[in-house]
Formats: sequence, C-alpha cells, structure tokens
Amino acid sequence: MDRRNVGEQEIAHEERLRQPKLRIKIAAIALDLHCTQLTDTIALEVEIAGKAPSLELPDGVSCFMRAITVANERGYDAAALFAKAQPRMTLGSVPLSEVTRWLGIRLRDERTGVEVAFTLGARLVGVPDGRDAAVLRAHIANVENFFRYLSLLLGSLGEGSFLESETAGEGQWLRRLGQGGASLLEPMVRALSLDSGELVEIDQLIKRLEDPEGGAPYFIDKAQVENFAEIPLRNGRMRALADTAFQYGLDRALWIPPSRPSFGEPVPATKTLVFSDWSMVPDAIAALLSHEASRRMNMSLDLVGRTSRPIGVEEMMPMLCPSPTLAAWVDPLQLEQRHGRAGTYAELLVQVRQVLGERLNPACLSRLAERSDRLLPLTIEAELDRGVDWGRVGAIEHDAHDEHGAMARTIEAIKQALDSDDHHGDPDPRDIVDKLAEFALGSPATCALRALARLCPELQIDDPALVGAAIVVALGFRSLYNQPLYR
Repeated sequence: MDRRNVGEQEIAHEERLRQPKLRIKIAAIALDLHCTQLTDTIALEVEIAGKAPSLELPDGVSCFMRAITVANERGYDAAALFAKAQPRMTLGSVPLSEVTRWLGIRLRDERTGVEVAFTLGARLVGVPDGRDAAVLRAHIANVENFFRYLSLLLGSLGEGSFLESETAGEGQWLRRLGQGGASLLEPMVRALSLDSGELVEIDQLIKRLEDPEGGAPYFIDKAQVENFAEIPLRNGRMRALADTAFQYGLDRALWIPPSRPSFGEPVPATKTLVFSDWSMVPDAIAALLSHEASRRMNMSLDLVGRTSRPIGVEEMMPMLCPSPTLAAWVDPLQLEQRHGRAGTYAELLVQVRQVLGERLNPACLSRLAERSDRLLPLTIEAELDRGVDWGRVGAIEHDAHDEHGAMARTIEAIKQALDSDDHHGDPDPRDIVDKLAEFALGSPATCALRALARLCPELQIDDPALVGAAIVVALGFRSLYNQPLYR
C-alpha cells in the first residue's frame, strides 16, 4: 500500500473521531456524578441518568473518562458504561474543595493512535454540605491569594477599582496586593469612612470560612493548641509536607535518621527545604508540624504543666562521659567488615559482646563489676591505664545547653567520680559486658567522640579537644531529654 493511501486512511480515522455525530451522541447522554463521603476525601462514581439509550462505540474506537480534578490523565475505559453493561464507574476520590461536575472525555482510534479530547458536564448527586466554602478556602489558601480576594471585595471604591489602567490612578495599590510590602490599611480605612458595604462583605467572607456544620472554626483556636487537639491541615501542600515528615516515623525520632545506620536498612528520609516569599511560613510550618508530632506522642496539658525535676548531670554520667576505649574498640563500620552487616540491633549487640569478650579478661571484668555501672565509661579507662587528662579538657558553654555552666559541672562531676568509692553489692561480670556494649553503641558522648575522631584523624581519640567536643554534643542531648515531651 503506498504512502498516499496510508495517509488518507489516517485522515479518515481522525475524521471518524472528530465527526460531530459521535461526540453529539456522547454529549446527549445525561450523566450523574455521585459523591460519597470517605474519611478525608470524596469518592466519585458516574452513571447514566434516567432511561437514556445505550451507546455502542464504533469498532476500533476507545473512550476514556476521568474527573478533571483527579490525577489520572489516562482516564477509565467508559465503553461498558455507555453500553449500559456497567451500571456505575468509579472515577477515584478527591478532596471536597476539588469536587466538580466536569468530566474529561478522550476518544482514541486504536489503529492509528489519533485522539480527540473534550469535556462534559454531569449532574452532581450527594454533594456534602460545605463544598462551596471548601472551594473558597482552597482558592485563598495562601496569603497572596487571600490579599487578592480582599482586593476584589474592595475594588468597587471609585478610582481604586480594577477597571483602571495599568499606568495611572490611585488603583496602583490594587495591583500591588499580594506582593511584598503591600498594605490593605489605606483601602480599608477608605471603606470604613465611606460606609459603602465592602467591610460587610469581608465580614461575610470570614464567616463563610467557618465550619458549615457550626463546629470549630477553620482558624486555629487557642483551645486546640493548649489541649493538643487535632488541627486539620486544610492546604494540600501542607498535607503533602506532613506526609513527608511523618511517613517514616520521624515524629518519634529524637534526631534526623542517619543516612547510613549501624544496622538494618536506612530510612528513606531527609531534610526538606521549603522556599517562600513570606517570612511567616517557616514558623507556621514548624508550629503546625511540631503540634502534630506532640499530639501523636499523646502529649497533654497535664504533661506540659508537670514540674518533674530535670535529669541531673550525675544521673546521666554514662551518657555525658565519653570513653575513648569503647569508641575505638566498638566501631560499627569495622564490625560490618568483620562480621557482615547486622540486620537488627540485637545482632549488632552480639557482635559487640564478642569484641569486648576478646579484649577483657575475666579478672578485669570482675574488677569492673565491683564499681557502679554508671561509672563504667570512667572505670574501664582507669582499669586499662588509659585515663583522659581531664585537667586539659576545657569547659565550653553552649546556648543549647539547658543550664549555664553545665559543661563545667559535668567535668567537675567526672573528676569527683574518679575518686569516689561507689561499689556494687553482688556484681555479675556477664552484666558488665552487656552494659559496656550498650554504652559503646548508645552513649551520646561515646558516639560523638567516635564520629569526631573520624573527622579529625590527625588527633588521638583521647585528645582533650575531641573529648570536650563530645561532651558538648552529649549535653545537647541532655537538654533534649529534659524537655517536657520526653521527661
């Protein structure tokens, strides 16, 4: 077949799709779009209304249908629906603010791939109350659009209307709305002085933003914050950001998950950068996400008001005192090279116990067991004659510490602990290995010392500068633990 005939056939197929007859037949079919309330969205189902006749599509022609606000550009095969072989067809679900009667129709010639697209209006059935208000809220979901909407309400003030030219007149303030530095004070004062009804319209706008069923307002209420009640995220971008923040359990993490954890698989989570022209956005996002994280942790007003004593330096000695010996002996990277990657924390503990058992003989363990376990990071250094020169460790004060002079007190407490006579009653050397393994893997001070030593290979791991920096990091964690959320 020559190319001319092929081209003529393609044109014929395209004309078959574009011919008014098929489109008119489809458009003549009355459609009902049924809305069903789900937990957070509205499910959409379409059906042929009344007793409209069925429609058989021509051979080789496919018809796809979709709700124009549903993220499915391909659509769903509507041949069975139009032939009445299928009473209803599901079109997905959307938020209330995106419920619309408009459907996208796509006709396709399967032989040539030629497509024709158009839209049809359906009759909405069972639309939940508050759809109009939800659409309005979606359109003014950010400051810029809200200012622009207010400018529309104020735009009937004579020279301040949108009918002015682009280059002259007092209406220039109107075109600056939504831009940085714009102010609504002057036009609102004018509206107040003229008493021409614009402020009444703005008052009605605020009322329309309230819950259509008379419940809690869409503005954040003080009681919601104080009682750690749920604050619905009305903005789609904010909901997506919350999903990103919480989908991997980050609300239960004390810190950003490591990109290369010591055991198991890495968590596919990282920092998210949010850019905005409005300086209020970072604080607003942080406040909303922090509130939601607190709510998920079952925080309550009673817990916030609790006056329990913060954890002192002496109680957190194993966490605040870095052990150069444990940091050097127990390196998860070296353990992985030797034993293979641990799948769980329990497997990693087994590897650490093996390393400690190889380096500490029974007599040494018995002597360590005679001292209090909270002093183990210190006593293991003294037992191996590897003590840190604490006189050379400088006291570095940091704003993140929850009390002034915290590091100086920590160093002084460590010095006094070295000379203390703190003994166990009936020690078991096997427990000592377990405690040393947990301190080596979980003590913030020892972990920080290990990480800092990797960054500064030119320094010995017991260098006073590294030890001091490790204590600074550990004290930061102490401040975190002393927050009401964690006490």
